[in-house]
Amino acid sequence: MQEKQKNPWDSKIMEVKLPKSIGDSGFIDRWLVEKGEKVIAGQILVLVETSKGNFKITAPISGVVIEILLKNKSSISENELISIIYSLDN
Repeated sequence: MQEKQKNPWDSKIMEVKLPKSIGDSGFIDRWLVEKGEKVIAGQILVLVETSKGNFKITAPISGVVIEILLKNKSSISENELISIIYSLDN
């Protein structure tokens, strides 16, 4: 049986999700970045409003935002994928 080869791009991709700690549902208040924009780790990506309050979700890594999956005012649930960042680190 042949082993599945690991995709070299997998280690360069980081999914950004709604953290469980900030609530089980809410909505995207406002994106502060755009698709294709370079970001640095810790930079605020999006403002989210949940039943527990208003939160800022930050970039977990430095890289380029390659996908924004939800528009402003979209509803969001716990652990939902909202964005994808491609790392520029080697």
